[in-house]
Amino acid sequence: MDSYVSLQQANAAASTLSRSSLPANPNPPQPSFHFTLTLTPTSHITIQPFSHTPLPLLETLLDPSHPVTNIWPDFLIHGPTETNTIFEKLMLEERWTPFQLAAILYSGSHATPPSSGAKIIGQANSIPFHWPTPHDSSTLPDRGWDRVLAIGGSPEKAPGPANALSALSVAIDPDYRASKLSGIDLATEMLKGLKTIAKSQGFEAFVVPVRPTRKGAGGNVWVDMERYVRCKKGEDPTAKILSGRDALQKEEGIELMDQKDLYDPWLRKHVEMGAKLVKVCWRSTIIERAVEDWERWTGVSFKAPSVNPYRGIKKDAEIDRGQIGDTDKMEGYEVVIPGGLVPVKVFPGRKFVEEDGVEKVGVGLYVEPNVWVRHF
Repeated sequence: MDSYVSLQQANAAASTLSRSSLPANPNPPQPSFHFTLTLTPTSHITIQPFSHTPLPLLETLLDPSHPVTNIWPDFLIHGPTETNTIFEKLMLEERWTPFQLAAILYSGSHATPPSSGAKIIGQANSIPFHWPTPHDSSTLPDRGWDRVLAIGGSPEKAPGPANALSALSVAIDPDYRASKLSGIDLATEMLKGLKTIAKSQGFEAFVVPVRPTRKGAGGNVWVDMERYVRCKKGEDPTAKILSGRDALQKEEGIELMDQKDLYDPWLRKHVEMGAKLVKVCWRSTIIERAVEDWERWTGVSFKAPSVNPYRGIKKDAEIDRGQIGDTDKMEGYEVVIPGGLVPVKVFPGRKFVEEDGVEKVGVGLYVEPNVWVRHF
C-alpha cells in the first residue's frame, strides 16, 4: 500500500547527509517530499531527496558499474566536460541536493537506513533555473538540456531568481522497472516527486527536455525528430520519411497536435501524467570530440559512413537539421552509434585539440535534439 509520510518522519528514519566542503546555502530549500511503496512485509521502496539520504548510499552511485548510473551511453558521460562538471555539483552541493531524488530499496526485517539491506535503485535529477517568460512556453531555450543546466548552474549570473524547475534525468535500475516490479512504475513516481517539489517551492513551471527512448532504435535514428514526435502507437516512424506530408505537418505546431497515444513510451508517459509537448529543442546536447575518443566510447569504427537506407529520400534539411552548415556537408559523413538519437557527423580532415593540448586529426560532432515537455 502506498503511503506519504512527513519530512520529520523521514529525517527520523534516515541519517543526515554529510555536507561537502563547498559553500553552503544559509537558507537551503526544504522540499517536503517523501514517498514509500510497500512491497512485502519486510521490504519497501522509499523515494526521498538526496539531502535526506545517507551519504554511504549516495556514494555507491559513484561506481561506474552501478546499475542506475551505467544505463547512459559513455559518450554522454565523458563528452560534455563543462556540463558534466555542473551535473556533478548537483550531487554534492547543499543548495541542489534537495532537488535530486533517490529511490531506495530496503529489504530485511530491520531494513532501515543505513542498513546493509538498503540500495539505490533509481534517481531523478533536476535543477532550478531562471526563466524570464514562463507565461510563454515557446521561449524555452532551443539549446535544451545544455542551456538549462548552464543557466541553473550559474544562478549568480541569472537576471533574476530561479522561478522554474527542469528535470534533467530519471534513471531506474533495469531490474526494477515497471514490467519487473509488480506494475509499480518508479519513473512515474519520481517524476511526480519532482513535480511536487516544484509546486512546494512556488515555482511557476516544471519542464523537461525529454530524450525519447526509442528515437535511436533501428531506422528511427534517421527520422527527423519533429516527424518522430508525431508518430502514434503502432506506427512505424520510418514510414514518416516517405509520407510526403511536409506542408501539413509543419503548419500544425507540436503543441497544438493531438498528443494521445504517442509512439514513444517516454513521451507518452509524460502526456499521460498531464504534461504537454511544447517543441523540439534541436541542439539540446552538443558534443564535439576527436574521432579517436568517439571510437573508444562507442566501439564503432569511424573510418567509413554508416549506410543510410533513406539517403535520396530524405531532404538535406531533415538529414542535417540543427547539426551542420553547407560547407560541412561537403566534407563530412554520418556514423550511427549505440545510444545515439541521431548519427555523429564525422569530419576526417578537421583537427581537434584535446584539453591537454594534444592535437588530433578527425572530429566527430554530435548534436542531439530533445523535446521540451511542460507539466505546469
